[in-house]
Amino acid sequence: MTRIKENGIVIDEMNKRAECNPTGTYEEMVAFQLGVIATMLTDMSKSLAILADKAESDSQERKDKE
Repeated sequence: MTRIKENGIVIDEMNKRAECNPTGTYEEMVAFQLGVIATMLTDMSKSLAILADKAESDSQERKDKE
């Protein structure tokens, strides 16, 4: 599975959960929203790690060619 497809699945799942209109106490709603934020931040972190690895390997390849 490509990173783009994986990201699309995460976004689709978040949209489905947001449409459910969860209800509960204030604390439960805050916990739900913090969970959503944590999920998205984790996804962004993973994307950045992939980009950093790619940039590092590209940089190493250029150094090896020199």
